[in-house]
Amino acid sequence: MVARLVFSVAVMLEADVLLIDEILAVGDLDFYERARERLVGRLGGAQTTVLVSHDLDTINALCDSVAVLHGGSIIFHGTPAMAVAKYRETFA
Repeated sequence: MVARLVFSVAVMLEADVLLIDEILAVGDLDFYERARERLVGRLGGAQTTVLVSHDLDTINALCDSVAVLHGGSIIFHGTPAMAVAKYRETFA
């Protein structure tokens, strides 16, 4: 319940950068769908959104640039499709 409240408040803020860390991994299907819709509505605006996630489908659907991290370093940066392939290659 706390995660839902934090997400709701965060997406309403007029910040220059919105950092979202695995928020879509918590809650039920209804929360996931509403949160994802809200994120889609925020993307494409002037605000920079950083989404930290292991959900490869969400990354492919929502992101236009992806960095894959390993050991605290960026090991790949590029398109979502290429980043997901690199992630699977590295961590499979």
